[in-house]
Amino acid sequence: MDLYICQTVRHLLISLVYASQNKDKSAKIIVNFEHQDLIPGTFNESALSLLFDDLEILYLSESKIISEINASNLFGANNIFSRNFYIGRSGVKFTHKELAKFLPKSENLFIFHERVFLSKIYKCHGSVTLFDDGLANYSYQKEKHLINMILRLLKFKHPVKYAYGEPNKIGRILLANGEVDDLPEVVRRKAQSFDFYGLMCKKENVEVLSEFFRLSKAPEADLLILTQNLDGAGVYEKSVKLEIFEALIKRLLSLGVNKIALKTHPSEDVADYDILVKRYNLQLIASKIPFEVLSSYLPDSLKVLSLYSSSETLTLSNGSQVSIYNIMKEGWRGWPSAEVIFDKIHRLDIDAE
Repeated sequence: MDLYICQTVRHLLISLVYASQNKDKSAKIIVNFEHQDLIPGTFNESALSLLFDDLEILYLSESKIISEINASNLFGANNIFSRNFYIGRSGVKFTHKELAKFLPKSENLFIFHERVFLSKIYKCHGSVTLFDDGLANYSYQKEKHLINMILRLLKFKHPVKYAYGEPNKIGRILLANGEVDDLPEVVRRKAQSFDFYGLMCKKENVEVLSEFFRLSKAPEADLLILTQNLDGAGVYEKSVKLEIFEALIKRLLSLGVNKIALKTHPSEDVADYDILVKRYNLQLIASKIPFEVLSSYLPDSLKVLSLYSSSETLTLSNGSQVSIYNIMKEGWRGWPSAEVIFDKIHRLDIDAE
């Protein structure tokens, strides 16, 4: 049995696409529903029976599991120690051994981020695959905890920087987007690409995934705005966030862009934008629909705008790319909302880009 540990909508999509290569193999997908509010009922799971013989999605609360483990752990009051060491009635052990009681046993484990608590189960497995999880995989990360620095030094590893996929237990890294040569050198030997977009484009996969993610109607838009959860990130209040996006919509309408669609971030509540959708007759795309699934129905000529995105391009399901125009090229943290609106949005000229 294959086991996938997911935190986000994109993790879930990649897991389903990869699993579609072995449709008759038993598989379970663990979803930490807290990260992006991926509660049961969010997706049309009955659609998966058209593609898979034995695939089940399980929704777990990572924080609840941590609380249950800590309740019987003498190290429970210390966050760093409790995530690594356990002292209880069963004796002294590593915390991942206690975590194993909460997760199904499997032959093959697939994870996206080995430092997420649920993913620590990889330490109990012999066959572990890491999927790339975005730009963070393609650069070294700074080690922040003294204990980890000391442990890395004892293992003759660089004490203050690490790469995702570095642990010996992780035998393979699968890349859905990037190139092997772009990874940190220390993990390149483990890495290989898999044809994510080729698998996505298969007719039966597109149909089932569209039903699963509840994409009932393709947007007919000339321009797509990718929103950000600015209030959730503590950058602005919700009212200010809406003020900024309303200013952007007004500017686009003044430039003659009439068909505008909003693609909300998976961590946002789509209801936040109801007032703007009604006021300006916008098309609202549900936040839990991955862009790759949506893009199966979008033209290559589509213009995509974002206040600020770490990516400069988006890959369509057919493998072609569209450019993202980032309004805040310098990044949006620390910018007063008035400057965003008057210095950036009011001067926006999409035809000049």
